[in-house]
Amino acid sequence: MDSQIFFTVWMLTAVGLCLCENHQIIGPLNGAVGGSVEFRLINPPSVTPDAFTWSFGTIQICTAVGGPASISPTYRARASVDGTTATLVLRDLTLSDTGEYKIEIFTNGVENNAAATLTVFERISNVTLAANQTELVEFNRSVTLTCSASGSSPSFQWFNRSEEVTGSDGGTLTIESVTRYDTGPYKCNASNIVSFGMSSEVTMTIAYGPDNAVVRVTPEAEFYSSGSTIVLSCSSESSPAAQIQWALNGTLLGKEGPELRLENVQASQSGEYTCWAHNSETQRYKLSSPTSITVLERISGVTLAASPTELVEFNSSVTLTCSASGSSPSFQWFNRSDEVTGSDGGTLTIESVTRYDTGPYKCNASNIVSFGMSSEVTMTIAYGPDTADIRVTPAEEFYSSGSTIVLSCSSISSPAAQFQWALNGTLLGKEGPELRLENVQASQSGEYSCWVHNSKTLRYTLSSPTSITVYERVSDPAITISGSPGPLVAGKSSVSLTCEAKGNITTRKWMKNGGNLSPEPDRVTIGEDNRTVSISPVQKEDTGDYTCQVSNPISNVEASGILKVNYGPEAVFIKGEGNGGAIKFVHQINLICSVESVPDCTYTWTLNGTHEIGTGASYIKEKSVYEDSGIYICTASNSITTGTSKGGYELSVKVPGSCGHSGLSVGAIVGIVVAVIIAIAAAGIGMVFEKHIYTKR
Repeated sequence: MDSQIFFTVWMLTAVGLCLCENHQIIGPLNGAVGGSVEFRLINPPSVTPDAFTWSFGTIQICTAVGGPASISPTYRARASVDGTTATLVLRDLTLSDTGEYKIEIFTNGVENNAAATLTVFERISNVTLAANQTELVEFNRSVTLTCSASGSSPSFQWFNRSEEVTGSDGGTLTIESVTRYDTGPYKCNASNIVSFGMSSEVTMTIAYGPDNAVVRVTPEAEFYSSGSTIVLSCSSESSPAAQIQWALNGTLLGKEGPELRLENVQASQSGEYTCWAHNSETQRYKLSSPTSITVLERISGVTLAASPTELVEFNSSVTLTCSASGSSPSFQWFNRSDEVTGSDGGTLTIESVTRYDTGPYKCNASNIVSFGMSSEVTMTIAYGPDTADIRVTPAEEFYSSGSTIVLSCSSISSPAAQFQWALNGTLLGKEGPELRLENVQASQSGEYSCWVHNSKTLRYTLSSPTSITVYERVSDPAITISGSPGPLVAGKSSVSLTCEAKGNITTRKWMKNGGNLSPEPDRVTIGEDNRTVSISPVQKEDTGDYTCQVSNPISNVEASGILKVNYGPEAVFIKGEGNGGAIKFVHQINLICSVESVPDCTYTWTLNGTHEIGTGASYIKEKSVYEDSGIYICTASNSITTGTSKGGYELSVKVPGSCGHSGLSVGAIVGIVVAVIIAIAAAGIGMVFEKHIYTKR
């Protein structure tokens, strides 16, 4: 078979036709009277079929040959066909449409055939449900329910409420020995393959019980007080509702109904109560379990007494007695709101009382059904004085002279304590809880304490000492400088700086140029009390502004002093003009000599170490000649330190036409330099040369 044709006819419609070789049928198809059905190829031909024919048995429905399909008159009113896909739709189905349908189809000259069976069903209607009886007694009766319906081949499904019921015989459901849960409502669902219908509900009345007779008591209690109202209620599962009778200790009371009301109940009505439940339909009885009712006499007349009531802490004992009327009272004791244990029934004895035993005390007398509270009893207990504490206002660590200080002494005591004040252990003759120190002076510094006395307990207590320290303010600070005579010279002189001030000095702190002054081993030392700073020997770095900060806890002042250390000369340096130490003939010579030195130095200039050519920090000659070539020596002298230092600078003067050489030959200049260096070395004088002195051009 051609592969294209095979693929085209491989699948048929969702309703069941299969277009394939050998006329395979995968039906059947189902439809409802008055409904419609569609015969459709799942995978229709990719091109319009050459021809196809639909038939029902021997009856031809439609034919198509290379164009629109022609429908037979019998089916024209209720059939339609798609000429491209060969889909057939049949409407207004009747029972007589049940049977086999065939299609013959030609595509690209290849024939294929298929067939399917259609079954038409009549829709379900008139679903009814009936029971052979609806008034039943649990466990003693059975019932049969019958369901009927119109329509083709109905099947039946049963429901009790919303739950499905199994075990039916088609349209008949029989329930043997019914229970209370079989009341319904019941419904029956009749259905076939094309439709369904639900019956109306049927409900049955099933008498049952009485079961589980239970007595409930309101209010619920283990015991009841005389005069109470008690309600007993009897309930039982029963349909119809059960009839109730009441009994006490097994004897009927002649009381009927589900409720027994006991008003103003007395102890004589205590006992075991039961109820009898009876169902007139089932003719059954049920007896409840007994319920115990116990009535007791209420508590009244609760009184409390104590002896004695005036006590001293740790030295006295007291006995409290509680009494009450009523059935079997028990007693509970309270100190304020806290329960007190250890009583002997209505008697509470407290040995060696404390301040916490003052009360007020109350006694609660009770039995299971009632209680009564006594009035309060309070005792007076003298105690203390306890730890004495001193509070200082204002609270400061240190005070300045002239201040006002208030010391307050407190101690827990009953009755209130008496106070006396002492300084350094000596009584001051001051009484009362407050000691006021006005315009206080340093002489009043010391350890203050207070003595506390209780006249009832005859006890004393002494406070811990409170320290009061009064300072005179620091003033008039000054720094005194002493040491080697004359100006200070680095490496030769020594100096001491001493800090003094008026008032109570507790701390001294030295600073230099705004920062902390740090000692140096074996040179800069600070005395143990920070009073004196010693520097030996001084160095140029010791020059600066020295400050001494003097303070005590209430004041702070400072004094300043300046040290000037003379040093040098150091690091002689000569700066000259020209290109690498060379200048042109008749150009200006300008040499500047600089040096580190305090005070400023005096300067002398020599050329080639033979004669003096000038003084001052600068050497200037307006027009140079070739004889000016050579080594220029600058000698710096410090008049204070008496030190000198020298530096050299090599200068060459270029004469026009000399090809870059000065008037002196190179050999001559080198000889002069060497001679100068040897002469200076022999003299033991340090000298610094400009670096280009060693470079010949």
